Amino acid sequence: MILCPDCRGELGSLDAEGCAACGWTGSRLNGVPVLLSSHDRKSELFSRYLANYDEIASDDLTSGIQEARMQQFFNERLLSYLGNIRGRHVCDIGIGKGILFEMLSRSGPASLVGVDISMPYLERFANNLDSTLVLANAENLPFRDAFDLVVAADVLEHVLNVGDFLMSVRESLVAHGSFVVRVPYLDNMLQYARLNGCRYDMMHLRNFARGNLEHLLRHTGFVVERLRYDGFNKWRARRYIARSELGMLMLEAFSERLLGGHDRLERLNPYVGRLLMEPLAVTAIARRA
Repeated sequence: MILCPDCRGELGSLDAEGCAACGWTGSRLNGVPVLLSSHDRKSELFSRYLANYDEIASDDLTSGIQEARMQQFFNERLLSYLGNIRGRHVCDIGIGKGILFEMLSRSGPASLVGVDISMPYLERFANNLDSTLVLANAENLPFRDAFDLVVAADVLEHVLNVGDFLMSVRESLVAHGSFVVRVPYLDNMLQYARLNGCRYDMMHLRNFARGNLEHLLRHTGFVVERLRYDGFNKWRARRYIARSELGMLMLEAFSERLLGGHDRLERLNPYVGRLLMEPLAVTAIARRA
């Protein structure tokens, strides 16, 4: 079901010109339906948030904010956690550069919806006839009982209101539908400080470990079925290794001999990797209770 962003009543379709119940009016930008609430359109904070992420998207598409090799690796891993999506109704929230979105599109879903807040990301896929694009606030998704699977990779750490985001995702899923969410694990928040050289007003707004991620999902009405940890590098060595020069030399030797270099450490088996290093990301595979 497609919902009105204002009153949350049934809208009919993504192409609806407006809501007969409350008077909300829809629009399109470069052919993409824009489903933002009247509150978001008027909000000074949301306008700043939108401009911030348009700037990030533009920079990311021009020069790449994250290393391409790592992005490919993380999205391949995430796809492997989703199981068979053929014939399922899927939503990818925060499509970004579209690496995972394209993987999902090739995996045979019954339908695929891509949601993002930044038009520079969305317009790259505007001519993709195998999927549907929507510009919407992830904290106010215009869907109810619409998807068998919702994927949100590297989104939860960015949203302004975590509760609204998770409740909105839950509402968009069918009963017992799956929610797969990836977040940075024990992120170094100092790297996003303006005083430390970060050029953006807003980047990662919060930090995650296993406990608080599970707590948030459980209290929103999700059952967490599995957690997966991915991505390792020597700079996140466990304390008992990092505090010893010999320990770091042994980690270097281990990575060189078994993996061909420390730049390949991210592909280490997670069970082995977590004994030696803190992972870069944690993924929760959950279902709507």
